[in-house]
Amino acid sequence: MPARAIPTARVYRVEDDRGAVYAVKAAVGARVDAEGDAISKEWAVVSILAAAGRPVARPVGYDERTRCMVTAWASGPTVDEAAQLASQVEPYSVTACLAGLREIEAECERQVGGLRPYITHVTAADFLNDFAASFARAREAYYVCVDTASELSEATVRRCDEAWKELWDALSTAPTTLGPLDVNARNLILGDAGPVFIDLSIVGADWSERRAVQYLTSSGRAAGHVVSVLSPTMVRADASMDGAARHRLDGHALLVACLAIAGMLERREGEWPSWPQTSLGRAVSARRALIGGQLTPYAPTELLRAEAAQAWAGG
Repeated sequence: MPARAIPTARVYRVEDDRGAVYAVKAAVGARVDAEGDAISKEWAVVSILAAAGRPVARPVGYDERTRCMVTAWASGPTVDEAAQLASQVEPYSVTACLAGLREIEAECERQVGGLRPYITHVTAADFLNDFAASFARAREAYYVCVDTASELSEATVRRCDEAWKELWDALSTAPTTLGPLDVNARNLILGDAGPVFIDLSIVGADWSERRAVQYLTSSGRAAGHVVSVLSPTMVRADASMDGAARHRLDGHALLVACLAIAGMLERREGEWPSWPQTSLGRAVSARRALIGGQLTPYAPTELLRAEAAQAWAGG
C-alpha cells in the first residue's frame, strides 16, 4: 500500500490456508490522534457503512489489544493506478464510483448519531480558511502557468480575477455533506463487483463535488501524469446533479489541476514562483487537465481555461 510521510498504519495482504484473502491494517506507533485511535475509528465507520450495504470492504474482525482490523481484500486497481492507463477505466466504472460516493455520504448523514464519536469536527470558519488557502495556492499557480507561456497583461488579469471571484463565490457557499475526508484516487478501488472505498478513519464535513473530483483524479505522483477519469458525457448523464452541482464539480476539477501545477513550482524568497520544467510529461498532463478538462458549460471556468489555452497556443 502507498507509504505515508508519517505512517500511522500499515496494510498487509494475508491469505489463509483456504485461499481466502484479507486486508490486515495494523497501527504504527503511539496513539497520536487526540480524537481517538484511528484504527478503532475506522473499524466503527466501516462496520456501520457495511451493515447498511454501502461500497466498503467487508469487515471481518478487530482486536483492540494489537490495534488491528481485518477486512475482506478488495481486488482490483485503485483509480490512481487505472487512470494512468486510461483504457482500464470504463465509463460505467466511473458512474458506479459517483453513485457509491453518494450512497456513503447519504448513509453518513442518516447515521450521524452513531457516527458522532468518530467525526472529525472543524469549525465553519476553520473549514473556510483552509479552503481559502488552497484556493489562493491554486489561483497563484494558474497565473504562473499563464505567465510562463505569455507575459500577463493587465486586461488578462482583470478578466481572470473576475472569473476567480465568481468561482470562489460559487464554491465557498455550497452546502457540505458528511463523509470521508481522506479523499484521493489511491483510496478508491475498482473492484471486481464494483467500487470499494477504503481508508475511512477520518470522517467529517466537505463538499460532495470536491470529494468526487479528488477520488477520480490521479495526481500522477513522481513521474506519473495528472489524469481525471471524469468526462462531460458522464456528467451530463448523471441525473442526480443539478446545474449548480455540475458547475461546482467543474470548478473543483479546475482547482485540482491548478494545485497539481502548484506542486511543481519552484520558489525563492521574495520572488514570483517559476515553473521551469514545463516540457516534462507530468507538467504537460497537468496543463492538459487545466486547459482541456471542461466538464460542463460554466462561464468562469470556460474563461480561465480559454485564457490559459490562448497563452499556451502552439506550446
